[in-house]
Order: sequence, then structure tokens, then C-alpha cells
Amino acid sequence: MNIDLISLGIQKGLIKFDEEKKAITYIHQNKKKNYTNPEEKVQALTFLKLVLHYGYNP
Repeated sequence: MNIDLISLGIQKGLIKFDEEKKAITYIHQNKKKNYTNPEEKVQALTFLKLVLHYGYNP
């Protein structure tokens, strides 16, 4: 399910990754974060779940 959320977030233009998948960019917020940090992975999944499953505004 986590991979599905990440893939869907990319497809919907909510997030993108750098080539090495070390940095995640939240497109609507124009914020780039360190995706190698385990806490950021949790934050990314939470963001995507709120937007994609619960209809929150990105």
C-alpha cells in the first residue's frame, strides 16, 4: 500500500523525487526534503493519505 500511495502521489503531481530518490519535493508547497530520513517517509505517507484518501487540500 505504501508503494501504491507514493506512485499515485507522483502520478497526481503531488510529489516528485530526485534521480537518486534521496530528496522528495512536495510540489504544491515547493518544499524539498531529505527522503533518506525515516521520519520524512512517514510524513510523506501521511501527507499522501490525507490528500488522496481523505480529500484534504494539498
